Amino acid sequence: MKIEYIIKKEDDFCNSVERFKNLLSTNSRITFENSKIKFSNVALDYSIKTEKIQNKKERIFQLIFISNESDESRSVKHLEKIDKLFKRIIKKSGIKFNLNTIWDEVSQYYCKSCYPRINEIENLMRKLIFRFMIKNIGSDWVKKSFPQKLKENVEKIAEKNKVEGLLENSLYEADFIQLIEFIFIPYPKNRDINKLFEMINAAEKLGDLEKVK
Repeated sequence: MKIEYIIKKEDDFCNSVERFKNLLSTNSRITFENSKIKFSNVALDYSIKTEKIQNKKERIFQLIFISNESDESRSVKHLEKIDKLFKRIIKKSGIKFNLNTIWDEVSQYYCKSCYPRINEIENLMRKLIFRFMIKNIGSDWVKKSFPQKLKENVEKIAEKNKVEGLLENSLYEADFIQLIEFIFIPYPKNRDINKLFEMINAAEKLGDLEKVK
């Protein structure tokens, strides 16, 4: 697992790999030993490269921190710590750096971990919205109660992709953000829909949404 950065600077300070390492070492928690960067009893692999941008007084550094722990959660913990420490050093260095994170496998880890839960919530939201609308408004709920803004967006997508029936299948096609809009964009005045909102707002856990029928 790794995090990779591109750091750009415009002056003559810190203009080599060795000087960049010296900058990081100004924090007493960081030391370099052989091919490792060490901090807080943790050792990570690293790579630092630099090159000057042609025809400009600019230099870029490519920095990579790598954790080879077999336990991904430990790698995440270590990389989060070095990321926070590194950015703190850069911020306090007094040197004008332009720092960009260009590869972040910690964020990828969290995305992969969270998606199944988000997908479960999406499906529950589709289920409760559809069942409630069918039961309380009828099969023509799309025509009667569909938010105008969302309706226009869906119709544009359908026209662009030459797809029929997209509006009727809009709950299936909708992503998490659009499902939120289903709930919070103002609907035409309808007491049954207001009741749905009250039930959703009262839910304290996912299991409570299953009870909304």
